[in-house]
Amino acid sequence: MHSVEFLDHVCRLHKALYGLKQALCAWYLKLRTFLVSLGFIASRADSLFIYSRDDTVIYFLVYVDDLIITGSDASSVDVIVCKLHAKFAIKDLGAHSLFCGIEVHPTSNSLLLSQQKYVTDLLSKHNKLDSKPISTPIAAGFRLTLHGRSSSFDATKFRQVVGGLQYLRMTHPDISFAVNKLSQFMHAPLEMHWGAVKRLLWYLNDTRDLGIRLLTDTPFTLHDFSDADWAGDPNDRCSTGAFIIFLGANPISWKSTKQHMIARSSTEAEYRVIAFAATEIQWIKSLLSDLLFPVTTPAVLFTDNLGATYLLANLVFDSRMKHLTINYHFVRDLVQASFRKTFLEMQRGFL
Repeated sequence: MHSVEFLDHVCRLHKALYGLKQALCAWYLKLRTFLVSLGFIASRADSLFIYSRDDTVIYFLVYVDDLIITGSDASSVDVIVCKLHAKFAIKDLGAHSLFCGIEVHPTSNSLLLSQQKYVTDLLSKHNKLDSKPISTPIAAGFRLTLHGRSSSFDATKFRQVVGGLQYLRMTHPDISFAVNKLSQFMHAPLEMHWGAVKRLLWYLNDTRDLGIRLLTDTPFTLHDFSDADWAGDPNDRCSTGAFIIFLGANPISWKSTKQHMIARSSTEAEYRVIAFAATEIQWIKSLLSDLLFPVTTPAVLFTDNLGATYLLANLVFDSRMKHLTINYHFVRDLVQASFRKTFLEMQRGFL
């Protein structure tokens, strides 16, 4: 309602309204209060609630207004769902098969997480369903630059596609590096950038059925593989670091990101990405502990840079590394306390 008389006035609300910026926080706090009253404990690591009593364990995951509930006892889960129905207007979708665009395909000994429909919709929207097959998401040695031939293509369309690809990385770690590179040119995309996007869509058209398979029978140990493309950005000579963390044979976390400071050596670039991976492992360990599955064995850090392993083990500061800040050096304490570092000699043809 608009009124000329009260143009400089605002309304003071007595309750949160859907669509306002504080609505999400208000909804989460209300749901949290209700779940705690039922005996759930809020996780310190994620928007997750855990119920543990006698031999019954129930997990309740919250993502905005999308909820997942699962547990060791089906009847206890049904009781919680009934209480939710009595308190909130919710819709029970039954057995879990789709969550936030991620398809779940259970088998006897695994879960396959994929986004096949999401990929198909993305390709259909941009007319790439009949594209030629490509075996890699980005050409080997191909460098994207800030300067080059501009084109009449729609820059808004470029941003839409790259934005959609960012969400796809949740089940496609193979495109993380390419998407990270493309995301750096959202402000002023060029012809070469659009060509790289089209190539990535061609690759996805040939690999849309791929996903993440999580095995049930696998060792309960954490290990990480990390690497860095030292000074690989031709525009500012910054490095790109990437890691992937496994729980046994299951990939559970990965990231490819540009480092914001220029590394003076490959050892420094590798050391930084190891530190990033170590912080992620610490969070994963905290989450698993909240889930009542604590990891008791040391996490293993794999790297192909021998200098980085020396830097992790040597508590004496090297004159060439004095400029590194404490947020990187903390990984030394982790290695001394509960991590193991391993030098991985990269052979020709190793992927």
